[in-house]
Amino acid sequence: MLSAAWGLEVPVGGEHRIPMGVSGPEAPPDWIRMDNPGQARISDIHLREEGRDWSTSDSILNSILWEKQPTTDRELALSIFQYVVDHIYQDAYRSRFDIFLLPRLFNCYGMGNCDAQARAMAALCEMAGLASNEFTIEPAHTMVEIFYDGGWRLFDPHGGVYYLLLDNKTVAGWADILTNPKLLFRSKPVGPSFESYPREQWVLTGNRHAWSHNKALIRPRGFGPGSLPTLRAGESLIFEREGGDVYMDNQTEYGIPYAPHAKVTLTTSLPTPGGHWELESTQANRHNYETEVRNATSGLVVSTATGTLALVGPATGGYSLDVSLPYPIVSATAAIRFRLKGDAHVELAGERRVYPVHPAKMIAEWTGEGDHEEQVLLRPFLKEVTARFATYSYRLNLNLRAGQTGRVELQSIKLHTSAAVGYTSLPRLGTGDWLFSCDGPAGASLTLQYSPKTLEFPWGAPQIVSSTELEVSRGKKITLGWSGDLPRSCSDTIHNAYRLFRAPTFFEVQLSHDKRFRWLLLPILNLRQDPYSTSWTLEAERFPPGLDVYWRVRVHDQVNHHHSPWSPTGRFKVR
Repeated sequence: MLSAAWGLEVPVGGEHRIPMGVSGPEAPPDWIRMDNPGQARISDIHLREEGRDWSTSDSILNSILWEKQPTTDRELALSIFQYVVDHIYQDAYRSRFDIFLLPRLFNCYGMGNCDAQARAMAALCEMAGLASNEFTIEPAHTMVEIFYDGGWRLFDPHGGVYYLLLDNKTVAGWADILTNPKLLFRSKPVGPSFESYPREQWVLTGNRHAWSHNKALIRPRGFGPGSLPTLRAGESLIFEREGGDVYMDNQTEYGIPYAPHAKVTLTTSLPTPGGHWELESTQANRHNYETEVRNATSGLVVSTATGTLALVGPATGGYSLDVSLPYPIVSATAAIRFRLKGDAHVELAGERRVYPVHPAKMIAEWTGEGDHEEQVLLRPFLKEVTARFATYSYRLNLNLRAGQTGRVELQSIKLHTSAAVGYTSLPRLGTGDWLFSCDGPAGASLTLQYSPKTLEFPWGAPQIVSSTELEVSRGKKITLGWSGDLPRSCSDTIHNAYRLFRAPTFFEVQLSHDKRFRWLLLPILNLRQDPYSTSWTLEAERFPPGLDVYWRVRVHDQVNHHHSPWSPTGRFKVR
């Protein structure tokens, strides 16, 4: 493994540019780690790759425009459609009350059902100045229509498809499909969810569809400054793209997910490396120290000599700690060290602090003199209080009681909080720069480390064996051919069992009218049957006459999220 690290001074409203110079495009790192070794709180930590910023709805749209450079309304709609298809996958979280927030959809989930994807495209188009309507047709499938070039155009980002008129260029609208239902069968959605989807029923139920005009994603409230990660003194945040558990909460939990999620682990250790407990006074919000954690109640006394929090009887008191992440929390573990003397009692409780608020729940309790070193798995608690909702924060309460002869000495707390984050939301390692910014007191420091994979492509770029310049008469067929090898396992029986869920390694073909492949001819690409074959034959009638079509191919490994270089670009035209 390659590795690198920086010791950076935290900018106050500033930005650092970190040149990478790592070979290999789109190389996924094993992990990215941020540590706060100082004594001050650091907030709004933002690490992004140049040209892609998903921190707000506006920045997501700007990233699309920066990457695609559309010049017409048609190109703009195709750019937004392609971007949603490429970055938001077909699986869906069962519990997603805020999945319709664009930054949450792109950064936290990385996947969504048809309604989330359609509304995401509608919102981005509206922000870019194109009118949109969400469109739901029985049986319960949602698409979106975008208005440009004088008409409404129907897109299905969840199925990765749109439908073309007979000119093979103009995107059809719903009215066009009702007039000519055969347009539905000139293409097909992609993915196992649509293998047996009764598209013919769409037309039969054409009078029972529902239009809506949902704009919730355009300017989502509650996401912006203050919503990005915050590190208190002594905390660390680790993003792991692979390894450990893969947390999924999709609709078919027994199935193979398209987009495995990475996890992010927040580690909170108290007292801090400087020996301080982070306390907040109950009087006038004055802080005992420069740093803070929510609410340490009356009765606790900090001992600088022993580094403990002490409760001397007869008294009751407590200590509370809020944990918050911008990603859905799926599990947590608390390690607590304390000493009990005489008549003393410690109770651990937890509660949910964001909508929907959940009352505090008992997790564990301890009595009896002596030293205690307790490790508590919080996942059952989180699962119960967050049923049917994604989690982004929780509060732990240590409720302490000391009798007439009792004493409680709280020595340390260490929390590991794991959350799910779409792997597409992490920066890619490439030759471009990473941009890093955060806010904090002048002179505070943050250590940033990453461990990238050493990329080893077992495959070279496929080579085109058919002519790279073809002209074909209408009524004929076009054969695209290339040379190249796939891993031997692609022909194994076990490997073939995965075909229903998209094979891990296959030949990826791209077709486009755009020489830079900024958007693809997905309606035609979705007709390809065998991803392992080194050739593909298409009918010339599927392409508009006189218009250049560009194509290329590579070997794609979606398990490890990397691929071979692209083949040379071929071109053909239908006369």
